[in-house]
Amino acid sequence: MLMRRLRPLWLLGVLSLAAMAAALTPRNAVATDLRDARLCATQTKDLADARIAACSAMLRSGRLHGEPLGMAYGLRGLAYLDRGDLAHAIADLDQAIALAPDFVPAYQNRGNAWYARGNYGEALADYDSAIRLDPNSPSPYVNRAAVRRDLGYVEGALQDYATAIGLDANHAGAYSGRGQLFMREHDDARALADFNRAIELGADSTAPYLGRATIEKSQGNDAAALADYDAVLAREPKNESALQARAALKLATGDSPAAGEHEKVNSAPTARDADKFVAIAKVAAKPALPAPHKIVLRNARPRLSVARRDKQRERETRLLLQREEAARLAERQIAAASGEQVRYYRAGSPELGGGLIGALFGDRR
Repeated sequence: MLMRRLRPLWLLGVLSLAAMAAALTPRNAVATDLRDARLCATQTKDLADARIAACSAMLRSGRLHGEPLGMAYGLRGLAYLDRGDLAHAIADLDQAIALAPDFVPAYQNRGNAWYARGNYGEALADYDSAIRLDPNSPSPYVNRAAVRRDLGYVEGALQDYATAIGLDANHAGAYSGRGQLFMREHDDARALADFNRAIELGADSTAPYLGRATIEKSQGNDAAALADYDAVLAREPKNESALQARAALKLATGDSPAAGEHEKVNSAPTARDADKFVAIAKVAAKPALPAPHKIVLRNARPRLSVARRDKQRERETRLLLQREEAARLAERQIAAASGEQVRYYRAGSPELGGGLIGALFGDRR
């Protein structure tokens, strides 16, 4: 999704490698087996193809059963997710959960895959499961907050970000995601503070740089904004949002964009793209969803009954599906209006904070 990538739980590799190694008998634990196990459990995104091959060899070996087999499927699913192959990722993560139902990273990574496809209801359900199984891990809270944020449930998103930061005060993704939420709420001071904190903590994602650059540009601090766009492009030379924004800012300040940047400016929408703007506006103007179900309410307020909770969950899911369908309709209208230019909207811009259906995550650490 264009997916701004979530760093998987670090225990994923450690636990899986240990489980797979334990499943190999001394007679069969030859160098090739161990090499495949180590590569399968690696979380380096650029090695996704090699990881898939190694995990596949482990799965074909016939020596893994039960939970170790489920963990191997989970690791290959993560590798498919890193490669952007969402269908195979979800299929493998389904197998992982069936074989190892307490393996928390499988729920979290399947939630990421659902989110990348725009299936917010399924993503929320998987993040809920991850939190239920491991309530002391901050990452599922950060991911659930991002879904809630994008659905307009501001209070719930802020609660999740606060919980994540309470569990790990140095979680860069929580600060970056909350900064994006503050920016959408036009609270630039708090947004800037969170972006600065995320960058100080060494955020893997470029989202806090893009967010900070947007605020700096709005405050007239063009030099600082350009520096942040440069920082993004140093990491991601083909980041269209940064290329577009930097080129436009250079033109506005009388500077000359670098070679190729003129094309990014010239590809921006024109008045002839009115149909696209109408479609985008229909989705953007859709009212925010009501707060999703809350298992435990604040202070001394009573717990929801099971029947009422299920009814609220059913209503929330129905609203999610309606919103997803509206977004898909808008995307079809946009594609019909201008063909290739829809790619610019899907990629999003710092001002829009992400594409149409949100391809997708704000910060995914």
